Amino acid sequence: MVTIADVAKQAGVSMMTVSRVINNSAHVSQKTRQRVLQAVEELSYRPNMVARSLATRRNQMIAYVVSNLANPFFAEVSMGVENVCAERGYIVIIYDVSSEKRLEACLNMLIDRRLDGVIFHHLDIRHEHVEQLQQNGVCCVTIDNERDLPEVTRVDSDNFEGGRNAALYLIERGHWKIGCIHGCYDGKMIESYSNVEYIERFQRRIWHDRTAGFLDGMRSADLEPVCMLEGRGTASVGFKSGSELFRQISRMDHAPTALYCENDVIALGVLSECMELGWRVPEEIALIGHDGLEIGMQLYPRITSIHQPRYQMGSIAAEKLLDSIESKTEPEQILVHSDLFCGDTV
Repeated sequence: MVTIADVAKQAGVSMMTVSRVINNSAHVSQKTRQRVLQAVEELSYRPNMVARSLATRRNQMIAYVVSNLANPFFAEVSMGVENVCAERGYIVIIYDVSSEKRLEACLNMLIDRRLDGVIFHHLDIRHEHVEQLQQNGVCCVTIDNERDLPEVTRVDSDNFEGGRNAALYLIERGHWKIGCIHGCYDGKMIESYSNVEYIERFQRRIWHDRTAGFLDGMRSADLEPVCMLEGRGTASVGFKSGSELFRQISRMDHAPTALYCENDVIALGVLSECMELGWRVPEEIALIGHDGLEIGMQLYPRITSIHQPRYQMGSIAAEKLLDSIESKTEPEQILVHSDLFCGDTV
């Protein structure tokens, strides 16, 4: 097994110099650095990561923690996280949190395994969670957390802007009889459902902000929604929820000519029911979703959607987390704006 001493001997330098090169220290001349790197390559030397972590107090590992890995929303975000981390020499662990017990287990894992940092996405991380992690040297960044945490960097979607733009686009395309299917943002209401997922017990901020933006866009044109229907937007039940609610809309005496579905899973359920009932899209009913999921943009008819730059969200969160780990940067709030994907449903 090749050791750091072998590399030092091959390069004609001290073991301390080899260590500085491996850890990317600035206190090495470029000529010496090249000689060491050449020796590393010639000897196929692999650094002892355990020893390295003890020396640097970092193990070059972070976690990306999500509320439900079955949700296709997270795939592109995780790519953004992983690619940035790979470029900067970090390994990413992806962890699914589907209950309060799993969250507690996750926090213990982060501390026990001495991870350098964590990105929490679509969760209800609280001040006491952050304090527990920071006291044990684990840096945090959140994406679309349920509550504001000024002590950590936050990467948030501008959901209000997205909902408003959805309303304005439908109005611009000549619609004034517009309805909305939103997720549940009433804490008491969710208790009446069976088979409630962990995320539904707290994830109300996104639905609230998208709904508020939609209503603001409508009122800016002196319009009121034809209907506001509460659905369920999780990956497992959102499709069925959209389908069932459109069946209800189809029986209305004064049905809307356009619908804003507050995520693409709901929109796919609505679109499926439209086809089942023989409603022509967009001639008889126009649909606009939210999130810009690949499946909605690839199947025909492609769903017009407020498209979130999910890869960018992941890469920004990862960059900010690694900066915090390496340079102890100050926390900041970053608001990510969405754009419009013009499909075939409006």
